[in-house]
Amino acid sequence: MAKDFAELKATRAEQFAFLKRIAPAHGGKRTKTVVQQALRASGCDELADRMKNCDRGTYCSSIYCKPCRDRYADALRVRLADRAKERHDNRHDRVHKAFRHLTVIFDVVDLRSQDFNSAVETTRGQMAEIAGLNEVKGALERARGETKAMRRRFPQLWMQGAFEIEVIDTGTLYSMASNTRKARLIRALIARRREPEEAARTQIIVHCHCVVDVADVDADAFHAWVHDRWSLPHQARLSMTYHPDKQPLDTKLYKLASYCFKNRLEYNFSDETSGWERKLPRSADTP
Repeated sequence: MAKDFAELKATRAEQFAFLKRIAPAHGGKRTKTVVQQALRASGCDELADRMKNCDRGTYCSSIYCKPCRDRYADALRVRLADRAKERHDNRHDRVHKAFRHLTVIFDVVDLRSQDFNSAVETTRGQMAEIAGLNEVKGALERARGETKAMRRRFPQLWMQGAFEIEVIDTGTLYSMASNTRKARLIRALIARRREPEEAARTQIIVHCHCVVDVADVDADAFHAWVHDRWSLPHQARLSMTYHPDKQPLDTKLYKLASYCFKNRLEYNFSDETSGWERKLPRSADTP
């Protein structure tokens, strides 16, 4: 007999421990295999082969390939370390005062699975033609335009980071009557559309994670501009890093860089964005 929701919720820690025991030891390898299978099913055999044969000199550059993902994160860590040294003389107190972690959720975009599957069958991997992906591409272009506007307004702002897309099943989200910040924001983003009632069940969240250095700008003016520009509740988050007493500088820079590339295939029990604070099963890359 199927367990009811209350029982599943009450035993989730035990269930997760079981999943960890039966899952392959090399999570990165499992993720890479799953992504390759999805690519081949979509007709993207060339990219799947690149991932399969990824090695020094022939990197596939996929975010779902752990060596390539780690290369991206380490390259960003080096840039952060260079900035900390050149602008702040590696003084942790100055880095703490100037560095901010910025997350902006720009928009949510429909992805209609029925149209998507049909398009895959007819185009066999011609990704530009797949239903829904053009909308994602357009949303990313608009998001880049938004960050460029930020740079124009604050030309002395130093910023590094990455864009991320995340797929979410709003049907499950709504059925759980979720009232988290993230759930409320997704509803608000959909509600501002011309025909919100036509929204697809599957949505793609277009957002970015960045590290900004406000040492050369008016920090208060920058903070106000960010929250005026992306004004929905919790649409933008601009936060200081951990105090030097709680985290060494090297660790801080590593975690800031790694979090920008946390786009991994993982199972979460909750859509709570602060789940890592309660030690829920979530990426260890959270800064």
